[in-house]
Amino acid sequence: MTQTIGAFLQEKMGNMITWLQGEGVVDWERRPSVLEATTFAEILAAQHIDAIRARDFGRLSAETEHSTLKSVLSFVQGRESLHDKFWRYLELFSDTVSTDEQGGPVKA
Repeated sequence: MTQTIGAFLQEKMGNMITWLQGEGVVDWERRPSVLEATTFAEILAAQHIDAIRARDFGRLSAETEHSTLKSVLSFVQGRESLHDKFWRYLELFSDTVSTDEQGGPVKA
């Protein structure tokens, strides 16, 4: 069984939002649509991959115009215990769309 890239991203972003809400973030109140999740991941991969790979909160915050992401970055940056998991999520999103450009759906 295969899963589309968009559905995979939507699921994983939903998981990230649920995790962050459990940690106290209230800015992301709803799960993204498939299109929103895919677009967000594509923007991360195209415009912010260097900041993500460097795990640089300041650089990513300065580069993005996404107000919710800026707010979440500020929240996560102040909580060191959340850093690794947060960056792994952003890497997953950007790597997933980069992999998609190589071809093929994500396997379920």
